[in-house]
Amino acid sequence: MKHLLGYRPRRAPHPKPIRAAVCSVLSARAPVLYVGGGAVSSGAAVPLYQWVELTGVPVVTTTMTRGVFPDSHRLPYGMPGVGGAHAAKQALHHSDLVIALGASFDSHVTGAYESFAPGAHIIHIDIDPSEIGRSLSADFSIVGDCAGTITALTEQFLALRSKYPVSDLSSWSGYLDQVQANSRPQLDGRADGKLSAGFVVEKLSQLTPAETVYVSEGGPHRTLAANRPTYERPRTWLNSGSPQVMGMHFPLRSVRGWGPQVARFGYWRTTARFCSRPTASRLRSLRVFRSKWRC
Repeated sequence: MKHLLGYRPRRAPHPKPIRAAVCSVLSARAPVLYVGGGAVSSGAAVPLYQWVELTGVPVVTTTMTRGVFPDSHRLPYGMPGVGGAHAAKQALHHSDLVIALGASFDSHVTGAYESFAPGAHIIHIDIDPSEIGRSLSADFSIVGDCAGTITALTEQFLALRSKYPVSDLSSWSGYLDQVQANSRPQLDGRADGKLSAGFVVEKLSQLTPAETVYVSEGGPHRTLAANRPTYERPRTWLNSGSPQVMGMHFPLRSVRGWGPQVARFGYWRTTARFCSRPTASRLRSLRVFRSKWRC
């Protein structure tokens, strides 16, 4: 972030907590990787995929992170929290180790903090040290860039797995597979013969290419768009996150498509300011300004 003078984030993690984290992963019987928006910002999709392939640790992603890990893989279990997948919630609740990668422990995910992952140790990875322990205390903290940290974890795992026994995670992933299969809703239609919204969105996802960008506002629209499409690539899902700004889908998809431009190319040519009515989800005013700002 060159435009913030004096801000010098630590990108390379310290090796000591890296080794401690890997030792915890090696001994864990029910670990889960909880991935947040920091993984998207740092471009950690490739090292994240390599880490999961190597370790076999199940993955759950926040609302803002859909697509950073491909849904076609065998180990993603969806989005936890409000409106999320039941398998993702069970993965966090029954885990013995939660690895939070670039994710804040938002109350939409944790609920009551004292009841979140009651039997789990927590490893919190973030480039901003003020985020670690802000909402939920962590047993291990690693300050560093998500992409660099997950790469360091992979290298340390390769170095230590020949010296220490590695836990078999097949029963853990098998349990989550069963939960996912039993909790997935049937989307063949409704009892009155009409098509359901979930069925339509899922079919559209099957007919569109992997680089399709999905845009949604808050409320049930966000829940539907976050859960039903199959996301294979990062930066293909745009939404307001926790603020749930009603009406934000309108400028993102219609004003020269500046939202997808920012997501793909890191800049925009058009910005929009608007005010919406939260109850009716209608746009009250829209002002468009042409500019050439860069992120």
